[in-house]
Amino acid sequence: MGAAASAIWRHPHLSVGDRITNLCLCWFSPIAGIPDKPKAFAKSRKVIGNIYVKGFRSAISKGGWRVTTLEIPRADGSTLTVELATTPGQADDPELSELVVWMHGGAYTMGTAKDSQGAELWNALRKAHGVRMAVASVEYRYAPEHPHPAAIDDCELAARFLTSSAQLARTHGYDAGRVHLWGQSAGGGLALAVGASLSRAEGAPKVASVFADCPM
Repeated sequence: MGAAASAIWRHPHLSVGDRITNLCLCWFSPIAGIPDKPKAFAKSRKVIGNIYVKGFRSAISKGGWRVTTLEIPRADGSTLTVELATTPGQADDPELSELVVWMHGGAYTMGTAKDSQGAELWNALRKAHGVRMAVASVEYRYAPEHPHPAAIDDCELAARFLTSSAQLARTHGYDAGRVHLWGQSAGGGLALAVGASLSRAEGAPKVASVFADCPM
């Protein structure tokens, strides 16, 4: 995990706060001690989460995004939260935007859909390349409380749900005919896994691209 954090640290789109957080992640996240120290790990999750959320709010404001929280029902009756970021006026634009499902990092054990690293990357893509997109950031379930494949199932559910409703897509101005799967670190691993799953399934949404940044 330290190697992945070091690689992410070098990315030019990250803020100073995110770079410092990534360098410290291997100390804040004692993976081997999770089962024996649940209280300490819960505290680490909270510390890391608060840093990311604060950075997310700043990046969203800087990029002029509008964020809508969606609650997607799971088969067991629980709900999956997705933070859908769009730009003002996107819903009224006759040219539909690309749909990106974003999977945050955090060693599969922490992090948040309100992911500052993701939001900084979205801003960089829009500024440098004029990419038009709606980004759905997934609040997937973490290990060890929710073992594999819970996180993969959540991210695949989000991709399927967001592409299954033409009305939802039109409301938010994105193309429901295909989906881009992007993620960083643990999220990069999830993007690859979900892409493989959807490519094998009948009736699944078309995967337009998979971007796995420093995948775990």
